[in-house]
Amino acid sequence: MVVGGWRVHVAVVGVLALLCGLSAHGATQAEQPLGDRDTNDAGLLLERIGFLEKRVFELEAQAKRRAGEGREKARGWWFGSGKKSADKVVVAEKVGQEEDPDVSQPLQALSHSNRGRLAHVLASGQKKWADYMHLNAAVMTKGDITNVCGVPGKRAGYFAVTTKSGNLQVFHPVNGEILLEQKLSVTSAAGEEVCADDLGYKDHFSQVTASVAFSVRRNESKLLVGHANGDLYSYHFTEKLTKSTYYPDEQVEIRLKEAPTRILRYSDEPLVREDTKPEGDDKIERKDPKASRDTSITHLESFKIGHKQFYVASNRMDELFVIHENGTLVYREQLTERIVGVRPGLQQTVTLVTSGGLRMLNLRDIKRTEPIECEDLSPETRFYATSFDVGANSKAYLVTETGGILTLHINSNKHTVRCVMKTHRPLGLPTHFSEMTMRSIKNYLFIGIPHGVGVFNTTGPARRPPREILFGDSFGLARQVGVMGNAEGEGETPVYLESIGKSGIVAVGLGKEVLGFYQSELPVQAPPKVEMKMMSQPLILLVVFCVGFYQFQRTRKGPGGMMGGGGMGGDMPPGMAGMMGGMGGMGGGMGGGMGGMGGGMGGMGGGMGGGMGGMGGGMGGMGGMEDLLRQASKFHPE
Repeated sequence: MVVGGWRVHVAVVGVLALLCGLSAHGATQAEQPLGDRDTNDAGLLLERIGFLEKRVFELEAQAKRRAGEGREKARGWWFGSGKKSADKVVVAEKVGQEEDPDVSQPLQALSHSNRGRLAHVLASGQKKWADYMHLNAAVMTKGDITNVCGVPGKRAGYFAVTTKSGNLQVFHPVNGEILLEQKLSVTSAAGEEVCADDLGYKDHFSQVTASVAFSVRRNESKLLVGHANGDLYSYHFTEKLTKSTYYPDEQVEIRLKEAPTRILRYSDEPLVREDTKPEGDDKIERKDPKASRDTSITHLESFKIGHKQFYVASNRMDELFVIHENGTLVYREQLTERIVGVRPGLQQTVTLVTSGGLRMLNLRDIKRTEPIECEDLSPETRFYATSFDVGANSKAYLVTETGGILTLHINSNKHTVRCVMKTHRPLGLPTHFSEMTMRSIKNYLFIGIPHGVGVFNTTGPARRPPREILFGDSFGLARQVGVMGNAEGEGETPVYLESIGKSGIVAVGLGKEVLGFYQSELPVQAPPKVEMKMMSQPLILLVVFCVGFYQFQRTRKGPGGMMGGGGMGGDMPPGMAGMMGGMGGMGGGMGGGMGGMGGGMGGMGGGMGGGMGGMGGGMGGMGGMEDLLRQASKFHPE
């Protein structure tokens, strides 16, 4: 069909061009002799016919080549899963040989095992990032961004951003307005607070490595900030919304309710190791204070048991901390595997996702963490990144070190945790970066790497894995807001990704100091269900149809029928028969109205019944008029 279409198009264009050329040529050579003019025209015609034939062959070959590429893209647009391994190796070699890549082209995210691109191979006609992700605002922070966290609020929530220079900024997610700006708290080794104006502030300041926010009351929230030196600070925010006739737009005011407090300071106290035996002879290990170690906080989560609030934290040394809200260290344990993620929620049993598997910790009776066996999951599987569904946190999405994506259902009660693997698909996700960010909104999962952000659809049957639908490369998104930076190498510039699940707003880092707020316009609701009483509709339709048919049959008998007056008694005046016929029509119309209230189909059936009743009433009325004329003819024979 494609080749035939090209032929028809080329033929039409060729004929028109030939006619125009001949007419122009004839006009310019009108004064030449007839024999010379015919010879020139014939040569020109043969030359143009040969050119058109050559062009047709070129277009046919081009159409066949495009059709083959289209089928190849349609087969393997999920991370290049349909491509051959040889093609992947060739692409990887080409990318590796390019020392000076073209900055105008989007970067390709190739993994260390040459599994293919992240998401640049899209199906024909696939939607792009700008079609579903609307840019609300792009803001510039005071310094390089180190962490982004979503803060809950009365409306859509807010984004808290920390920078390398020690600034804490809270932005409005819709208009990008700065609602709060101040310096992060710093405490010296002696335990004294260091002011932001002091000269030693930069020397004592430690970079922010993790943060989490949770709601305390309807208009209050807390932000936990973890630093690279192992310190953990708490910031208590209060929110105030004002709206007046002079300011139609709602004014938002956020301020600190109290001074920030440090609730955790790293120390070299004895650790309870994971392999401690319950019989006794606990193996205690003391860390050498002179040994170089990384105490950066990597994960933070908050849990509430009754009226008590607990914080769970972990660092890069695979140490687990459980802290009470008043700053008391409740529990500390040394794990053998790094923590990949912590399940949020209000459960008293905490689910920890480590690189080697899942573990549980009971907050009511805190003991050593215990492993969790997951059904249908291979014990050799190792995890690289994880995220829990914002709508139902019992559903987790995990990326393995081999590039696959898993879907787990984790259900917990007071004492146990049950895990079941639902889906597992090797998609070839790149796992050689230092960090991968995963966030979720309703029905969708966002995965961020230094080269961009991919969007996955998580709806559908329980056994269907997440499917990639969109991808936005970081360099292209930055150019849209006017940030023209150099193309960074793999893993040099991490992507900062954060979401506010309820509002569907996602924050994406567009540079070292630029943050973009995107409003998701992806569909999140299923088609509305039609709430109709299906059992009552056929019954109403049948009853109305029977009544209308009965009225129609009775009125066809004329004056002897019910509607004509014979059924009500032989002595009924003929005029009354017409009135009864009209009443019958009104009754049929009322029946139609009742049927319309019952439903759309019942209304149609009732209308049909009412129409039949009206017709019957009209026929009865005509019969009554004939009786009146017959009686009148007796008194006036002329």
